[in-house]
Amino acid sequence: MTIRIISILAILLLTACSSIDYQKKDDWTPEGYTDKLIEDNIFEVSFQTYRKGDHFPVIRKLALKRAAEISLSHNKSYFIIRDEQQIKEPILVNIPEHISRYQSRIDKDLPMIEVETIIPAHNKNYLIQEIRLIVELTDDAGNNALFAKEQI
Repeated sequence: MTIRIISILAILLLTACSSIDYQKKDDWTPEGYTDKLIEDNIFEVSFQTYRKGDHFPVIRKLALKRAAEISLSHNKSYFIIRDEQQIKEPILVNIPEHISRYQSRIDKDLPMIEVETIIPAHNKNYLIQEIRLIVELTDDAGNNALFAKEQI
């Protein structure tokens, strides 16, 4: 019984660590969505991750979710994928110096103390996986249109 519980906890821990968060991409972590208006009702939407493994199915769903959010925010019920690319490329990311703060205890009988660790600026190589979509926002439920609310 205890082996089974330990196995279940290990699986939950591993899946929690490898999940990809739905977030806007920031400047120092190569993960998240970006979008830009190309022309009236046409957007480029992408989602990328730095995590190891094949994540294209997951990041495609997350890119579709972002396209749906853009559609709905522009009062359009549907969108059409005009172009789709799967990209895999190495990049070098410059990570600025930052401070990591956490609580720690030297001994179980002593109170918790706040510890600060300065992480120096450094470079890190990543193999980026990216889905890039060109989407057209529309109210027409044509053959290739995706209903925005179903993608969220």
